[in-house]
Amino acid sequence: MDTAVVADLRIDADDMALLNAPHTPQARPPAAAQGRLALGGAAGLAGAAAYSSFLLAGPLDATLDPVNSYVSELGVRTQPASAFFRASDAVAGLLIVLLALVLRGGLPRDWRREAGWAALVVAGAASVFDGWQPMGCAPSVDMACRLHEDSVGLLGQVHEPHTMSSVTGIAGAVVSMLVVGSLLGDCPGWRHLGELGELAAVAVTALSLLDLPLTLTDHWVGLIERAYVLCVSGWFAALAAVVLHAARGGGPARSPPDRAVRRGGRA
Repeated sequence: MDTAVVADLRIDADDMALLNAPHTPQARPPAAAQGRLALGGAAGLAGAAAYSSFLLAGPLDATLDPVNSYVSELGVRTQPASAFFRASDAVAGLLIVLLALVLRGGLPRDWRREAGWAALVVAGAASVFDGWQPMGCAPSVDMACRLHEDSVGLLGQVHEPHTMSSVTGIAGAVVSMLVVGSLLGDCPGWRHLGELGELAAVAVTALSLLDLPLTLTDHWVGLIERAYVLCVSGWFAALAAVVLHAARGGGPARSPPDRAVRRGGRA
């Protein structure tokens, strides 16, 4: 074979190192970093559970209809166990912020990492605000409250502080699903989770938009809202799992850039 063709077909040492990079085991992070990642992962799991505290409404003797009432109505001060649900919102938000701060150290360096953890901070801060500033009344059981909401319409409701923070929190969660999901999609072994995150973003967005016209009918709003809140909680738990894997040296690592194998074009 012509020596020029052999030279063109040869893969140099740098190319081979890049091709083999995804298969080399990751080094464990330093002990201090492991501790931070483990703490953040545990906080994320606890935050995901607290974010779905509405699942405890039945055992806590809540009287609201879960199909037709907003999740936030559980925190209205006149409702049973409202203090618990307000506290769970605030605690969930603080734990999610902690997860976000630690997540930065568990993902590959990329602009999507920065956007993802920042969006997660927004989601956590919004949950804290929800706990601090709950809904003023429960429209599903309070007729005066319902009449007020009907009179101000959707745009008027969006300008209420609690509604604004709730919408902001969901938007932050969706952005984190999109950008972190996209980043994980570039990481061998994590691609399925990345795709799941992006699909969850589409599902949460679709359900949130479906919920808007239902607020005018007072039917099914609770069921739809609970469905997408569970999706968001599941995403928080998934990110906590990512961080816990990173604490053991098994976190996501991006694939090396593709290097085309040079082939001879000369005769």
